[in-house]
Amino acid sequence: MEILSVRIDAALKRRLEVLAEAMTKTKSWISAEAVRQFVEHNEWQVQAILEGIKSADNMRYIAHAAIQERWYLGQNAEDSQQQGAIVFADEKIQAPTEKTRYVGG
Repeated sequence: MEILSVRIDAALKRRLEVLAEAMTKTKSWISAEAVRQFVEHNEWQVQAILEGIKSADNMRYIAHAAIQERWYLGQNAEDSQQQGAIVFADEKIQAPTEKTRYVGG
């Protein structure tokens, strides 16, 4: 395990202490879990953006309608391997799993 120090305001620290006591967990455990969940939730999106930028730099684009069809409506795709994927020629940027997929406007 590595050590990570963060600065938080007093009110948030108190909320963390109350939560830790109620859950019978340490503040450190709750903080590490929060960071893990944040990274897991956001990592796929950052990777997809970086891959999209790389594709754009190589003059490889995909139409907005195709993105909508494959990304958001891909849940009805016949090929479950391609479900929710955006395909750029020989590359594939995989959509998030059901666990991490963002739902909302």
